[in-house]
Formats: sequence, C-alpha cells, structure tokens
Amino acid sequence: MVLIVRWLFVFSVFGLMAQTGNNNWKYVGPKSNIYQYKGLFTSVWADEENLNNVLAGSSCGGLFATYNALNDQPIWENITDNLPYMNFGISGIVVKKNTNNKTIYISTNTGGGILTQGFGNGIFYTIDGGLHWQQIGPKGKTDSDFPLCKIIANPENQDQMVAFNQRDFFITEDAWKTFVTIKLPFHKDEEKEEITDAEYAPFEDGKIYVTTKVYSKNKAQLFVSNDHGNNWKDITPSDVACERIAIGTIRNPKFKGKFYITSGNKDIVIKYYNGLVFSPPLNTIPVRHLGASSFWCLQLKVNSVDTSVMYLSLTETSVSNDGGKSFRKIGFYNGANTHADIRDMILPKCTITGKYDRLILANDGGISVSNNFDGASNLAFRSLNGIGLSANQFWGIDVLQSDSLYIAGGTQDNGGFFIKEHKEGNNLFVCGDGYYGLVLNDSIALVLGNPPNFLSYNINNGSGGYITIPDPNCEARRPLLLKDSFIYIGYHDLWRVKTKEFVRTNSGFKNISNLPKKTDSIYGIQNRELKVVCISKSNKALLAYTNPNWNTEKNEGKLYYCNNLLGKNPEYIDISPIAGNKYVSLCRWWQVESIIADEQSENTFYMVYKDVNNSENSDVYKFIYYPDSNKAELTMINYNLKRIGFNKLKVDKQTNTLYLASNDGIYYLKLNGEDTTWKSLNFFPKVIVSDIVFNYYTNSIYVATFGRGIWGSQILSMNSIIHRISRSKIEVEPVKVDGITTIAGHKKYQINSKLIITKNSKIELKRKAKLILKEKNKVVDENNNPINLEDHVTLQKGAQIVYLSDK
Repeated sequence: MVLIVRWLFVFSVFGLMAQTGNNNWKYVGPKSNIYQYKGLFTSVWADEENLNNVLAGSSCGGLFATYNALNDQPIWENITDNLPYMNFGISGIVVKKNTNNKTIYISTNTGGGILTQGFGNGIFYTIDGGLHWQQIGPKGKTDSDFPLCKIIANPENQDQMVAFNQRDFFITEDAWKTFVTIKLPFHKDEEKEEITDAEYAPFEDGKIYVTTKVYSKNKAQLFVSNDHGNNWKDITPSDVACERIAIGTIRNPKFKGKFYITSGNKDIVIKYYNGLVFSPPLNTIPVRHLGASSFWCLQLKVNSVDTSVMYLSLTETSVSNDGGKSFRKIGFYNGANTHADIRDMILPKCTITGKYDRLILANDGGISVSNNFDGASNLAFRSLNGIGLSANQFWGIDVLQSDSLYIAGGTQDNGGFFIKEHKEGNNLFVCGDGYYGLVLNDSIALVLGNPPNFLSYNINNGSGGYITIPDPNCEARRPLLLKDSFIYIGYHDLWRVKTKEFVRTNSGFKNISNLPKKTDSIYGIQNRELKVVCISKSNKALLAYTNPNWNTEKNEGKLYYCNNLLGKNPEYIDISPIAGNKYVSLCRWWQVESIIADEQSENTFYMVYKDVNNSENSDVYKFIYYPDSNKAELTMINYNLKRIGFNKLKVDKQTNTLYLASNDGIYYLKLNGEDTTWKSLNFFPKVIVSDIVFNYYTNSIYVATFGRGIWGSQILSMNSIIHRISRSKIEVEPVKVDGITTIAGHKKYQINSKLIITKNSKIELKRKAKLILKEKNKVVDENNNPINLEDHVTLQKGAQIVYLSDK
C-alpha cells in the first residue's frame, strides 16, 4: 500500500544531474576570464602570417590551439588529449612552415611543483594538426622519465633543431631522424648549473648560442658553437656574474653576428655585442620587477625591424625604445591582463618604433597579447584566455553535501576558486598560491593559501577575510578536514573549532594534539609539517609527518595512532618504527602522501607511500594496526597498477570502493570480494589528478586535476551491493541502492534525505516491513532524475511504502 495524496514534480539541474551515462565527465570550472588566472603556461607560438593562429603549451595540461586569437573571446581546444600514455606539459613548440600549421613538434615536461617532480617523454610530433602524435628523437627508459625543458628550431632551416634538459643538449640536422648528444663546458665545480635557452644565430649557418642559470651562485654562462655543436666556447663577459643570462638575437641581416644579452639577479642590465666585444651596461638604471629573481624567469626579445625597441620580462614586462638605455613597465604583476612569472615570450610582429608590435606572453595565469602602444588603450596587454583555455593546477577541493553545487579549491599560482551554479569567486590577489579548500555551508568556504594563512569567503556577497591560526610556526600546504561539525587545521599540531562558532566569530581554535616537538638549535622544529590526517567514523586516527629530516642523524618522520581523537584527553602512540616492512622504511626514503580509513574494518587504513627522491615511484598499501599487541601489518596492494605516481586516496562509503588519484587519471578497486584488479576511470583528459570528492546528494564525483581544472561525473555504479536492513533505523544522509537492499520483516527503514536507486537495482520489503520516505520527489536514479519507486520495489504481505510529505 502506498500512502500518497498527490505528485508534485520538483526538479532543478545542478552541476552534473543532467548526465545520461556512467562516467560522462564534464568540465566544471573555473570558467571566469576576468583576470589572468587560467593556469600556468610555459610555451607559446604564433603564426607570423596570421596572428589568429596561436598555440599555447601548459605546464601540466597539454597543448592548446586557437584559430581566432584576434577575437575578443578566442576559442581554444586541446590538441594533445590523445597523446600516448597521458597529456604531458608542453615546454616548447616548433611549427613547420608551409605545412598549414599541421606539422608540429613539442617538447614534453610536466612540471608539478611538490605534487610531483617533472616528467615527460621527450619530443612528439604530428603531421595532421594534432589528430595523431608520435614520439621522436631522444627518449628515456620508460614513457615518462625523459622531460625536456625546451625545443627550438632554426627559422632559416627548420630541420635543424635543438632540445635540452637541465644538463644534456641534443642537436638534429634532419628533424630528429638522427641526433647527437652534446655535453657543454659547464663550470667543473658546479653540478647544479642548468641550461635555460638556446638561439640559432641569424644568417650564420652552424652557429648556436646557449645560456645557463645557477641557483644562488653568480656563475651563469653564455656558450657559442660555430660548427653545428661540435665544439663550444664560453664567451661569458668577464664583468658578468649572475644567476642567469638570456640572449636576444636580431633577425635582421644588417646586424649579422651581433646580439644583446641581459643578465643579473634582481637588478637586470643589458649589454650589446657588436661582433667583437661586449659593451658596458647600456641601462644606467637596472630593470627591477616586483618579487622577481632572474633565476626563475628572464626573457629578452629584440624588434628585428627597429632594433632600438626591445622587451624584457621577469614577473612583469618592460620595454625600451632607445636601444636598452632606459625601460618602462608595460605589464604589471598580477594586472588585469598579465600575470606574474613570464615563462615564455615571443614577438611575431615587429614594426617601426614598436608602435604596432605584437608581443605574446605565456605566464602563470594564461596567455596575454600586447595592444597597440600608441596610447589608444589604457592597458598595454589584453587577455587571450578566452574560452576553453582551462589549465588550472588544483591541489585540493571540497564540495558541499547538498543538491546545490558549491566547490572550493586551491590552485598553484592562481589563488583559491569558489564555484557555485551561476557564481564564481577567486582570491588570487590576497592568496597567491592556493592549496586546500573546505566548504562550511551553502555560502562560506575556506581556502588555505600562501603566505601560510587561510581565507574565509562568502560567495553570495563576495566578502571574506584572513583567518588566524594560533600557531607560531608557518608552513603552506597544511591539510584541512571537516568532520562532525568541526574544522581541523594541521601544522605540527592539530587544531579544531566548532563550525558554528567559527562561522560566527572566525576564532575558537584549540590544540587537540600537543605532540612533542623534535627541535634542533640550528634548524628549529624538525618534525614540523603535518602532511596527512585521517579520522575514521569511530574517531580513530592516523597522523603522518612529511619528509625525511635530511640534516638529522637519522632520516625519519613520524606516524601517530590515536584511538579517540575527539575524546577529552586523546592519546597518541608513535607507531613509526612498526609502520614499514622489509621493503619500505616510513619517512626515511619514503613519506606518507595520503591515508584513508576502511570504515568496514576496525583500525584498517589505506595509504600512499611516495619516494621522496622520485615522486612517480609510489605505492598503495593496506595498513592494519593492532593496538593490543602494538603491532602493524603493511601490505602492498598495487596489483596491476602501473607505477606512474599516486597522489590521493578516497573511499566511496556507499559502495566501499577505493579510488586512487594518480598522475594519469583515476583508478578504482572494489574492497569487497576477491577481485584485486584496479580499473581505470579515465573518461576525462588524462592528466595529474590531485584530489577526489563525492557529493552523495547528487550522486556526483568531482576530481581536482593538476593542469586541467575541476571535472565531474556521476559516481560509478556497481549494481552488486547486497545490503540487509535487519533492525529499524533512520537515515539522515542520502541512501544509494546499488544492487539489492532488503528490509527485514516488521522493520521500519526511514530515509529523511534522498533515495538514489541505480539501474536494475531493487528494494525488497519482507512481511510487514515499512519503507518511510520524506518526499516522493526525492526518489531519483543515478543521474538524479526522478523515477517511479514502485518499478524497483517488491513487497511481501503487509509491507508498505509511506511518504511523510505529499510533494
């Protein structure tokens, strides 16, 4: 018997509800283009014959192309999503002339900050504009261990190219059919010197220039080869001592054999080489940019039509109209249409006086192009980010458990993003780098930022402010957790506050760990960074400290177990000595990257260990702690996984499925049953995935990618979960039937939230059992579409379905 008066169809489309099939991934955001915060770009190319055609190489999300760059809103598409293995970062771009821009060579280098060390697969090329790609030229032992910093072609003969990593230099004369490896004459006592750039000398066959950088040491060099790279000479000016040198060749036959160099650390000067000697510094007032150091970014381009015009970029962009004697800023640190840290700079159009020059920047916020420098525009640059250029590098995200979509997350170099159905906020200008996000309610969220602090943001009115943690120590990238109406913020200690109190006062943190600090008179706190905190539903917890302490006698971190973290006097047991096995030594050469609790097995956890010397070398382990005997069991569960770098674990509590965020997408493993096969869930671009969250109200899974923003889909349906309700109970959270759920005879099963029933799933009500639901319109399928409950229910004699509301 079904007690219902009338049917009222109420349905709103939020986020991913309108999807029609499993794993139909859709881009969620961020989508705003007001400012330059679309992600870090390391290379750019433009068609000198048609400036509508622009290619942009991102640090972690592949190669993007637009064919209407001169439009107010350029439309971009990614043309490397079908690269073999995964979509790498693109460090250099070469487009062959007279091929209709179809023949493209790219150097690959995925730069993941501390999330992962750089990786790549050498050089790829396409002859059909990106439909198909093939690896060519130098490569490593695997398909991910050979990152390259740049690829450069000789404009006068594009079969001649060079590519390089930090120390090795590769030269080809036949477009990488064959190549040679060159060892440059670095300083013999400097092992960390790195190649930064190379230029083919215009109109001088066989002449190549190479520049280098050395961190914190004034030993940068300038090399030249006159014979196609067979022999090299150090031609660094004797009065130049700096961290980095950049060269600006002049593509004008009048200046054959002549060029400019720029050098310095924070104060940058320009010199001119006349074919015989270097001049003294041309600019009496050095160029200085906000927060800039030449080691990280230094670019120089010279107008080939009017050599008195040149452009210099570090964190900002300056122009000289008098041959380098003086400079004025035209692009500013995090301006409306530029972004700090210029990673690449090209000058595809040169004009007399530079009035109508076109300068294109690849920066930490996207792509910028210069306007006419004639006073017609108030802004020297405009954004080329347009539509589709989405390459944000997210560290971590959180989602509101509600029918209303609200996501908060932090991104490398681009602050924190707050995304709702039709609203989007960003705190780039007060946050810098963003890391973890935490959603408190349907209005307020937090993002942990850099410098070490976190920001409270109200997306409904755009207000926000910094929140102070009562901890005297500073470290970015601290974890945030939300559980049982408390917020946890970890550094060395673990702090908590009631959510309601925090929302009202922005204060109230209390230290609930008070763990001993391992100190050193020289280096301070050694066990300082609380990397991972995992709390089970029964409040059992593991706390892991990151990174071996290289300056201590023994390189070790810490792993603590707490039996009741939310108790009045929680006790912490140092289980570091028993947390390894004969293959792995915890926090000695390996660190704990992620921990998640198995809620169906007491004191059972799953964790990712990561090699601190090679972040791709990581494993997944099952960890069981036995408190009575103070023993632990560590079992590797990689099974069929390829070791490509693992980042974060999450468990779908409704199906007890373990999800793994990796460097090439998502994998999942069913924890119930005997099947030990990890399966791929990669239906979105195969890039680094840094975090996974579930919204059980809409049956949605969201992933934070480190290079392509946030994507979402429906949670994977297993259709095999056998669940028996053997006693009367009330559920306050959404319930998902993904197989067969049986309600025992005479028992009442009340669901005060949403009931989700996947395709072919059933609910069985035994004799006189009762299923009590809050509202009829809260019965939906896995796509969040309303369904007829009776189609999925079998009732024995006397069983009932009761609705508490007639909606």
